Amino acid sequence: MTTHSEAEKKKLQDSIEAHIQEALHLRSVLNTKAPINRLPPDVLSTIFLKQADDLQKRVLSSFYTSIYMATDMSSHKPIYSWLHVASVCRQWREVSLSPSCANLWARIVIDPRVPANIVRLFLNRAQGLPLSVVVLATLHDSHCRRCVPNDRATLNFEEGIGILGEVVSNASLISLFLNQPDYDGLWRALSKSAALLKNLHIEALEGPGAARYNSLTQEWQVPMVPIPNDIFLSSTPQLQNLHIEGATLPWQHSLLCPTLRHLHITGCFAPYAVETEAADISVLLDALRGMPNLESLTLDDTPFSFTAVDPSRSYPAVDLPHLKRLRVPITEGISVALVSQLRIPPTAIRHFAYRTNDRFQRKEILDEATVAAFRDGLLGLLGHDARVFGISCSLRFRERASIDGPVFQLLVQNDNGDTIVPPPSPYSDDDETVVDPATSDESCTVLEECCARFVFDGKFSDSTLMPALLSTLDLRRIQFLSISENLAHLTSWSQVFEGAEWVSTLRLYGEVAFGLGALLARWVRPPEMHHEKYRYPYSYVGFAEPGDDADDDEVHRKGYAGGAAPPFPRLRTIQILDVDFPRGTSGKEREQKHRPSRSDIWEDETGPYGFDAPGLLKALRVRAAQGAEEVVRIDFDRCKCEERERLVPLVKAVREVWWDGKRLTLGDLSQVG
Repeated sequence: MTTHSEAEKKKLQDSIEAHIQEALHLRSVLNTKAPINRLPPDVLSTIFLKQADDLQKRVLSSFYTSIYMATDMSSHKPIYSWLHVASVCRQWREVSLSPSCANLWARIVIDPRVPANIVRLFLNRAQGLPLSVVVLATLHDSHCRRCVPNDRATLNFEEGIGILGEVVSNASLISLFLNQPDYDGLWRALSKSAALLKNLHIEALEGPGAARYNSLTQEWQVPMVPIPNDIFLSSTPQLQNLHIEGATLPWQHSLLCPTLRHLHITGCFAPYAVETEAADISVLLDALRGMPNLESLTLDDTPFSFTAVDPSRSYPAVDLPHLKRLRVPITEGISVALVSQLRIPPTAIRHFAYRTNDRFQRKEILDEATVAAFRDGLLGLLGHDARVFGISCSLRFRERASIDGPVFQLLVQNDNGDTIVPPPSPYSDDDETVVDPATSDESCTVLEECCARFVFDGKFSDSTLMPALLSTLDLRRIQFLSISENLAHLTSWSQVFEGAEWVSTLRLYGEVAFGLGALLARWVRPPEMHHEKYRYPYSYVGFAEPGDDADDDEVHRKGYAGGAAPPFPRLRTIQILDVDFPRGTSGKEREQKHRPSRSDIWEDETGPYGFDAPGLLKALRVRAAQGAEEVVRIDFDRCKCEERERLVPLVKAVREVWWDGKRLTLGDLSQVG
């Protein structure tokens, strides 16, 4: 057996190490050839900074959910995920540590899990730039003890608060997430000057005041987090954005300063809220008068019942000339009095909203006095120059697409001119000439998203408020009607809009469009028409049977409303979105795009699932015989139809049929096969 000398072994080891280094070098060279590494450092730096901003906003917006709803108690980690760019490769790390990317490190987190030396490392890399500071003042049970022991967590937080006191003067954004019994040290750190501070977010994560999260709390209680009067005592910051949730904040607080552009208050109380006598609304109006630059104002989950209106007093109006969005509680009748005292641009959105945790309730919780306050005050809120030209019953308020919930929207045009000008109203006392609306799907989307000036939370089908509001409007002026809430189970939702005889554009989303044909022909399945297959069929089931009007038997004809004119007699354009056509009759069954999870129940109890195209075609013939205007255009958008030949009769009967932005021709349909 040959024995190698130590010199030979060392030579082999050195050779191996040299090959390893050469391989690393070649890998590094190869990485530089990747397309992503061809980007210049300044472009990479811009991407890193944008990514860090987006990640931090996304994580902080759902911080409570990620912390308290996670099973592994480690969901705090995404708050630091933007750091990953510094460990992808050598080039990315060099860019992330370069002076051009110093702002990447100007985001510090005061957290029981973060040692003080890490915070100071970030401060050194930030090179004196204005800071974004997040403080997570949470209890020890909100994180895994394997992550950091409790005694170490306490020390980390105390040292972090000490650093906060040092850097508060250089902070442009401070976000406080609070869930501790004692905040004295935190408030002391924030009692210093904050001349650069533009954005302040204070949020209670737990307790009765955390109204955004406490779904079990039905009665208002005093919040756990009082905001002291001496915060930033030495110099009131020139704040532009103030967001406060679950705190005690008097309307006279210095944070409510004239420079504010965006004010969001949720679940907050003024000190008078716990006193016997309610404060007069003038206190709130005076506070708003001192913030003339507001562009958005949210008073959410706020107990206005403690703010009284003296009927014997005359309150001076408050001018908010820059306001674009206003959100106030729908459950408080005083909201109408408050909004009526605000002089705001006619293009501003006025959103009357439920408490966040009530938005998903099926039934409305408004009392009669509140409904009466809205009914009696609507015309005053609209003003003399406003004209409601459209109505939308929607499952989602598109202006706040991140929040789901049914809403009822009034689309408004002002005679003094708006930035978004909808089609002119087809009805006026002086000129009753019909004016065709903009018929494209894109133009109607603009109308819904930009002209929804009054938004009311709630499902139309379960509401007492929505019919009360409609009773105050001249429905003859309604030209545009959009329905996305599923009202198919109602006998005829068109009855609610019976007076809207000048509607020229009808836009329907989802299942509400299934029975459109029967609705437009005023047909309701008579009791004599028995469907053995369906136990509780919708009223439109059977309208297209038989398909030829001339062959309608006596029982079928009983479904028509005798002598009544068709609804929406001046209807010219129909837009149908997010619907499935029935399954194909040949070949294997295919997946349907919008079919709900309860589709099996659909088939068993309520009727066939899918859009009734033959029923619509039949309704158009019936309406023509009754003297209604011709429907000249039908748009299908985001719909699913496996057998396009089903559309041939519609294309032959209607001047224009569009599918996902393309006008259909008979030649197109013959090629689909």
